[in-house]
Amino acid sequence: MPCKKKKVVQRAHSSPAQKSAKAVSNKYKLKGKRMSPRKKMAVRRALYSKPDESIVLAPTKKEMVLRYSVINGYHFFQTRPPNFTPPTQLLVQPEYTNIHDECASLVWLPELDFIPNHMHSLLPDEKRQLKLQDVAGLPIGHVPRNLAGFFRPLMESGHIVAAVTGEPVPSLPSWPALKEEGGVYCFRVITISHILILKYNIIYFQNCSKVFLKGRPWNLFCSYLEYFFASVFDYKQ
Repeated sequence: MPCKKKKVVQRAHSSPAQKSAKAVSNKYKLKGKRMSPRKKMAVRRALYSKPDESIVLAPTKKEMVLRYSVINGYHFFQTRPPNFTPPTQLLVQPEYTNIHDECASLVWLPELDFIPNHMHSLLPDEKRQLKLQDVAGLPIGHVPRNLAGFFRPLMESGHIVAAVTGEPVPSLPSWPALKEEGGVYCFRVITISHILILKYNIIYFQNCSKVFLKGRPWNLFCSYLEYFFASVFDYKQ
């Protein structure tokens, strides 16, 4: 005797579309009316379709790139980061020992374990004859104060790295030419917070043009905000 197929009981789910469909269905039942076949099919599909929760709950990575930024403090730390291709990524972390400025942030060289073995003996600073293995894991400078105030809340939800794109240059007059690449670093801000954009971005972007390097040229690339800032900032896909 053939086995009977087990009857599958479909239950309504709790998505907004399903709740709305259930309300429409109950409304017609109470009034004793009949729905058209097309509307009835749409209601049934909404009632018994399972929502894809993975799409709703999956975190999205948001990334901003700030070009033409600088790192301060080479004269104090006297540690030159390696300028290689591809650019070396330097970690940006809060300076917790700074009791005078709660927003102060340091830029660190990566630990030796994160540097390829063939690069350990390289000399990023020939003047001081310090090998990369001698300075790995040490701070090389500070984030400029006008950026540090914006970076600190961002670091609570994500992380920030700096990419070396040029050699150190004097920070006092005469300033480098506007198109000069020397001493220029690229800060990359990465965060996975969904609330961050709603909480911080309005103040952040409104003040960028006023405080960034006293009007020196900079570009802001922000793929997930193109529709909002396309008319204000230089952006790319």
